[in-house]
Amino acid sequence: MRKSLIVAGLVSALMAPAAAFAMDEAEADPTALPAAVIGGGVAVEATVEAVDHNTREVTLKTESGDSLTITAGPEVRNFDQIDVGDKVQAEYFEALAMVLEKEGTGVRERVEQVSGERAAPGDKPAGTVIHTIDAVGTVRDVDREKRLVFVEGAKGMVTLNVPEHIDLDAIEVDDDIRARYIKSVTISVVE
Repeated sequence: MRKSLIVAGLVSALMAPAAAFAMDEAEADPTALPAAVIGGGVAVEATVEAVDHNTREVTLKTESGDSLTITAGPEVRNFDQIDVGDKVQAEYFEALAMVLEKEGTGVRERVEQVSGERAAPGDKPAGTVIHTIDAVGTVRDVDREKRLVFVEGAKGMVTLNVPEHIDLDAIEVDDDIRARYIKSVTISVVE
């Protein structure tokens, strides 16, 4: 879990003004229930400015000139190979897909998974963390004027801002909304 925090911290700091988002509704059938997909990705390069092998701190400088110091935990394999001047590449992808289910079960659930890969011994330091959340929630209220849908999930109430192209008349109290959220972060020393 610490690896996820280190990687997520690095990526969010490197990519503050991150991804472009695009909304799309189901196109195959104009009478289909509302569905939405939001996603985007970005890649950034940084240069290692300093490495402290005792504290395992690495200071990175992005192409835009921003600096960031991170601490690499013991799970970061091949740390001793990181040197000043190395180029580090970070790739970040995030997506959310949602679909409305008219005949919902009323069962609210949330399942999270975190998986990852890291460099083999002797390779340049690298790693990928993938965080996936599958959730089902139940519509508890719809504010058509403000275009808000209030969904009760396994961990509480969530408020969704609904874009103009989705027909709010198709969404009713007690409908279920099924969602999948995926975030993938890859960081590697490339030179």
